[in-house]
Amino acid sequence: MDNLYVIIVTYNGAKWIHKCLNSIYESTITSTILVVDNNSSDNTVQIIKADYPSVILFEYHKNLGFGKANNIGIGYALRHQADYVYLLNQDAWVEPDTFDTLIKIQKSNTQYGVLSPMQLNAPKDKLDDYFAALSIGKNKDNILSDIYLQKCKEVYEVDFVMAAHWLISKECLMNTGGFSPVFYHYGEDNNFLHRIHFHGYKSGVCPYLIAVHDREDRKRKPNEIFYLKYTSAFLVDFNNINNTLAKAFIKAYANLIIDEVTCMIKYKSLKPLIYICKSIFVFAKSRHNRKTTQNKGPVFLEITE
Repeated sequence: MDNLYVIIVTYNGAKWIHKCLNSIYESTITSTILVVDNNSSDNTVQIIKADYPSVILFEYHKNLGFGKANNIGIGYALRHQADYVYLLNQDAWVEPDTFDTLIKIQKSNTQYGVLSPMQLNAPKDKLDDYFAALSIGKNKDNILSDIYLQKCKEVYEVDFVMAAHWLISKECLMNTGGFSPVFYHYGEDNNFLHRIHFHGYKSGVCPYLIAVHDREDRKRKPNEIFYLKYTSAFLVDFNNINNTLAKAFIKAYANLIIDEVTCMIKYKSLKPLIYICKSIFVFAKSRHNRKTTQNKGPVFLEITE
């Protein structure tokens, strides 16, 4: 039997945590559930302790960010002989057959290091907007045509899929490592997928499987939009090791400057200048990060006892 660890990073997730965890317990296969809490101020931790005593819970007194918190869970899972790790958002949940079928598909398609089900909204009446735009809309094969014509394959290669639902094989983690510490929040999933592609693995979606990502009624705050579009996009471009350093540098800074000047004119705000200045200071750190992530091995993960 495969040893599956489901890792959930929580931060004020009381609204969703019952649906999230209950869906795992209703799965057709047994897994070990590990929650890393990023200093929630609501009753997320209390709910887990009271209602789900079998969950392995790591509590932190500061917000470590999405990537670092997941790295803690991944490292623990690998130390305890995990064959697969499933990264599940706190605002997401799975169907009973999601884990079992994904593992079977991965075993038949071992070149895939990361697999995702089709990610739906909470009512399950349409695809998650970002999933539809960034995964299905930009896939290498025409998955929408195949769905319509009823000739789907069990897995389709995509360049990107959100980390709300990721099955990752042990082999992929041992060769690629965990999330880069350069990314605090946003962009860490792009960077991770760039790296698995560099090391010869594929990322894919499985059209016969569904899961939920409940975020349709939430709008990003202005500061999140600034960070996502400018700082995070810059880091993603610059740290893409599938491009040469020169190409990555030119693309990152060109896009950053063009977008931020446009933003300053459009919104009559000097705030984007802050991100331009910050981007200069992350250059050295990112350059080291690029070199590190080119090495094979579990970088950014502590997997020894």
